[in-house]
This record gives sequence, C-alpha cells and structure tokens, in this order.
Amino acid sequence: MIKFLIHPRTRDMGIERAGKDNIKCNVIVIKVTQLSTVQRVAKNTGIIISGDLIFRLVSLVVTIYLARYLGTADFGKYNFVFAYLAFFNIITDLGLQAILVREMAREPMRAPKLIGNAYILRWILTALAVASSIIVITLMSYPADTTTYIYIASLTVLFISFSDFYRTIFAANLRMEYNIVAKLAFKGVSATFILLIIFMKGTLLHIMIALVFSEMVKTSLNYLFSRKFVKPRFEIDFGLWKYLLKEALPLALSSVIWVIYYRIDV
Repeated sequence: MIKFLIHPRTRDMGIERAGKDNIKCNVIVIKVTQLSTVQRVAKNTGIIISGDLIFRLVSLVVTIYLARYLGTADFGKYNFVFAYLAFFNIITDLGLQAILVREMAREPMRAPKLIGNAYILRWILTALAVASSIIVITLMSYPADTTTYIYIASLTVLFISFSDFYRTIFAANLRMEYNIVAKLAFKGVSATFILLIIFMKGTLLHIMIALVFSEMVKTSLNYLFSRKFVKPRFEIDFGLWKYLLKEALPLALSSVIWVIYYRIDV
C-alpha cells in the first residue's frame, strides 16, 4: 500500500484556499440573488406602469363616449354612484392590504395563515361596507332611480374588495402581471358591454349591471391566479386580527382623509 503524506503547511493552504472559494461562492450567490430580486422588481414595476397606461387610455375613450351618450343628468348620476361607494370601499380594507404585503414579504412561511385570517376579516368588513352603503342611501332622500343604481352598484364593492385582496398576494410575490391581466380583462369586458349598450340605445341601469358583471370577471380571474401562490389556512387568530388592524390603522385614516378631500363635493 502506498501512502501519500501531505505536509501540514500544504494541507493548511488547501483548507484556506477551500475556505476562500466557499466565501467567493457565497458572495456570488448573494449577488445573483440580489440581481434577481432587482430584476423582478424592475419587471414588476414595468408591467404595472404599462398595464395602467393601457387601462387609463381605454377608460378615457369609454368615458368620452359614455358622457356624450348619457348626457349631463345621467352622467352626473353615474359619477355620483361611484363617488358615493368610494367612501364604503375604505371600510373593506382599512389599510390591511399594505400590511399584508409587508408581513408576507417578511415571513413567506406564514402566508397561508395570514391570508386565511385576512380573508375572514375581509368578509366581515365587506359585508359591513355593502350593508352600510345600502342602509345609508335608503335613509337619504335621493330619487328612486339613483337609489336603485346604488343598490345594484353596491355589488361592485364586494367584487372590488376581493379583487384587491388577491392583488395583495401578487404584490407580495412580485408577480403583478396576473393582476394586470385581470384588470385589462375587466376593462375589455366592460368597454365592450358599454359600447354595445350605447349602440343598442340601452339605459344607465344596463350599464350598471354590465359593470357589476365585469367586476365579477376580474375578481374570478384574480382568485384563480392567486391559487398558484398560496392557499389560505383558516385558523382564526384574534391576536393576529388585533395586530393587523392596529398596524393598518394609520393607513386607514389616511385613506379616509384622501377620499374626503377628493370626494367632498359629492
């Protein structure tokens, strides 16, 4: 048997070299990870900007046609309905969306539990918002047709609430392209219906129904896409509820101030 003797100095140098190589590898891995994250953030931002631009352009065209078709009175009612419901949209979120994104980014392993508890909270808040919007408008002395429009359009509060909820999952995973697809699908469906209604000489009531249906399509798509990332775990944790609501309170207050400032003339 032939034995190879390694000089201690040579052995130490080999260990030292191996250690340096490991450090270099770790540094490279960290740099690649950081680069990957930066690329994902840049891609995510680009998708959001591009999608939002397309969305706004289509919205502008549809709004121009809608304003011309409805006339001053009905277009005023159309704007009033959604300005009124904007107050109640605040109740459905209370700033929870931003807090959820932060918490899921910090601890991805807790995402199923966070989503499960937030989902239950969202149902409670949304039910409260929809019920409040209906009760308040019923108690106020608005024309019957305006009240009816709000009854129907209040369903958009439900769909927008959960569509925004699923968007939280995409934001936490830097995959906003899914939300953009759903958002553009909504705009495509709603624009098609509105233009058809205009062509067929429909009414504002038909337009409200079309918008509710379009919001339902968007929410359904967001739900299906969200299943790719996380499945909620429904373990009620009142301590977590308290923490989320407490953290979200400043954001909720800022949302209230924003809506009051921009909608105070309604």
